[in-house]
Amino acid sequence: MLVVPILDSAFVAAFRSGTLTPEQVEAILPRDRAAAIFFLLQLSTALGSPAPAGGAHTPSGTVPPYAKPAAP
Repeated sequence: MLVVPILDSAFVAAFRSGTLTPEQVEAILPRDRAAAIFFLLQLSTALGSPAPAGGAHTPSGTVPPYAKPAAP
C-alpha cells in the first residue's frame, strides 16, 4: 500500500513561488524524510516532462525550434 506523505502547505507554497528558504528546507527534512523523498520524486517527474509545443492555433514563431516535433 502506497502512503503519500502530506507536506506543509506553507512549504509547498514557498517552493512554488520561488521563496523557499534554507530554514524551511531544514525544518522539513528531519521531520519527515519520506515526504522529502516523495516531493523530490514528484519534482523530478514535473521537470523531466517537457511542456507540449503548443496547439494548432499557436503561431510557429512563438514555439522554439527545440520544442517543435520532428519533421516527417
